[in-house]
Amino acid sequence: PPVALHARTSPSGPLRGDQGAPPPPSNPPKSPAPRAAPAAAVGDGGMAQAAAGAPPNPTLYLQRLPEKMSKWSLKRHLHALCSQYGRIRDVIACKGDRLRGQAWVVFENVSVSSEALRQLNGFPFFGRAMSATFARDKSDATARADGTFVPRAKRKREEERAATAAAAAAA
Repeated sequence: PPVALHARTSPSGPLRGDQGAPPPPSNPPKSPAPRAAPAAAVGDGGMAQAAAGAPPNPTLYLQRLPEKMSKWSLKRHLHALCSQYGRIRDVIACKGDRLRGQAWVVFENVSVSSEALRQLNGFPFFGRAMSATFARDKSDATARADGTFVPRAKRKREEERAATAAAAAAA
């Protein structure tokens, strides 16, 4: 008779529990010795991550975020997750083609963002391991708070639209 695929069987009949299981090995395989971390990464408070990218900054750049989630929901979940490390000034998330799956979280100071960086890098966020680094540039929220904010020039496309609209209004 055919044997069911889900039942374990042996020549003497069906197996139950440990009956018929092979004995455990007498000498279990040894795991390799743990490798030492590079000297810069041991107890540096996330500064090794900064050395690889941008200098320490109150703004964290997060990648590998869920792309199907709405912008509002993503910002709300990131704020709830990151607020346990300290006060948050702003959460920036965009849903455009080039910015999907990325966000910036602006903290009050660098020490809080350093702690958040250490805890969030590799954190499983909705089934994916999040990647966290310091942002390259100071965010507008941080610049406004310390009084160094300088408005950026508008994009070329926006200038062309304004010129076209002005020409159409004049005609």
